[in-house]
Amino acid sequence: MELLVVIFIISLLLATSFPSFTGIESNSLRSEAKRLASLLRYLNDTATARKEEYYMLVNLGDNSITYLTEEGEKRERIDHLRSIYLETKGEIESGEVKVIFTPLGAGEFIRFHLLRHRGAGRDLSYKVELNPLSGRVRVKDE
Repeated sequence: MELLVVIFIISLLLATSFPSFTGIESNSLRSEAKRLASLLRYLNDTATARKEEYYMLVNLGDNSITYLTEEGEKRERIDHLRSIYLETKGEIESGEVKVIFTPLGAGEFIRFHLLRHRGAGRDLSYKVELNPLSGRVRVKDE
């Protein structure tokens, strides 16, 4: 009987001391979506504040984004980037797309789709949207 109590106490301690790894995939995808939203906000706000043209070159082949800052050109990798939607071009899933931010801000509605396949229909998906009228950027969990 004492052995059962000891085993129960040890298993209870182990169960509470191990971190939960179930949310790590979701957290990394959400982090990418927030990073992309921050980049869109930065480019839109900087273009309007400085009265200069900025751009973002989205390469869907290697999931990278190249953009212009005050320090020069920078490049970031967005691992789970699946597509970009532009009002003028529709949904784009391959190739390169150049998004321009003028002194008036983004000229059109922009939506990025980030997706992580988990198998058995349990995909994780986020959409990052920039509204050109308000300049507001939203991250949507889908």
